[in-house]
Amino acid sequence: MLAPVVRVTRDADAVTTCALGFFARTGKAGVAAVDTSGALLGTWDIVLMPPETERFVYHNAELMPRSKADAWVREATRAATKQTAQSVRALVKEIDADVTQAAVVGKTLELPGPLDKILASHTLLHTSEGVLYRAAIADALHKVKIEWSLVTPDALTALQPELVGFGKVAPPFRREHKDAALAALSLVRGGGRGHGPRTARAGSTRRSR
Repeated sequence: MLAPVVRVTRDADAVTTCALGFFARTGKAGVAAVDTSGALLGTWDIVLMPPETERFVYHNAELMPRSKADAWVREATRAATKQTAQSVRALVKEIDADVTQAAVVGKTLELPGPLDKILASHTLLHTSEGVLYRAAIADALHKVKIEWSLVTPDALTALQPELVGFGKVAPPFRREHKDAALAALSLVRGGGRGHGPRTARAGSTRRSR
């Protein structure tokens, strides 16, 4: 399930490879594609959680009896993982270029502690929501064999002037699309491929393996 927000029409012969950038929100993400010349190919909104499932997973768990919270987090995480995989697969098929690498904006894919600790802190609830969806994106990229990197928000600060190089972009071109585009551009400028743990799952406990 994806909704193209902006689509830039370019000469297909000139487009060979591109990098994707992802900026996760709770239950959705802004995505941008940047080609090897640094040109913006397009931006999209994709869905990371099925509409019938509560997207604020840890906030919802906080409201539950503790005996039900673990099972809810596991179930919701599976739903997000499945939906995100479907959305990323559909997006990659839609793009008129070979996607060689991707950037996920964020600081970590590690949950800040066990579920009891998370549920006791409003700040950690927000942190955990972000980890859940970033990890789902990383898993989805792994499934379609696209190497990925985490790009921290701080790393995008120096790239802000590069936004003018994209030219006039038809609205909406919100913050998440801009940051996703800059994250993708950072990979293109770096000339390297993405890297990261080959699997990334977030649940009541977070593991990389």
